[in-house]
Amino acid sequence: MRQEIRLTPVELYFLGKQMNAKYIDYQYIAEMPGIQDRYTLWEQETLGGLEERGMLMEDFSGDVEIEENVKELLNAVFFGKTESTVQAEQTHRFHVHEGRVTHTVIEERNILLCEVDDADIARILTGLGSEVTVVCANVEKGMKDKTFPDLQKKEQVEDAVRFLKGEW
Repeated sequence: MRQEIRLTPVELYFLGKQMNAKYIDYQYIAEMPGIQDRYTLWEQETLGGLEERGMLMEDFSGDVEIEENVKELLNAVFFGKTESTVQAEQTHRFHVHEGRVTHTVIEERNILLCEVDDADIARILTGLGSEVTVVCANVEKGMKDKTFPDLQKKEQVEDAVRFLKGEW
């Protein structure tokens, strides 16, 4: 696995706002506390914290520049037309955009995001057990689910990876 970051749902939301996100999974929003009451304060504190962590820079005029690696990782989450979910002990989400895949897992009110390739996806899927069901939603194709009953077989793992990436 490559780059990995942890964000709170609020941090993810405000990064999405800065990037003019097209899509955001409702599950990430559901994890947020109510921020409507002190929205501006939440935004300022969140962006300040992200700046301290080196994920973005804000200039004196208030323009925000998100660190390039962070932006690349989030592009699939905010602009990807394909999202797949695999339910196990934890829910694993895979966001696909322009050949790149970002894997997310919500852990203790934080979202772990990491870029994955086909080999990483195969390792994640086979680590979830011998049978998994993948639910794939694509903006243009709709939604489809498929169960892969024997991930001990290489061809089933390869099929599962392709299906998860919306190649059906």
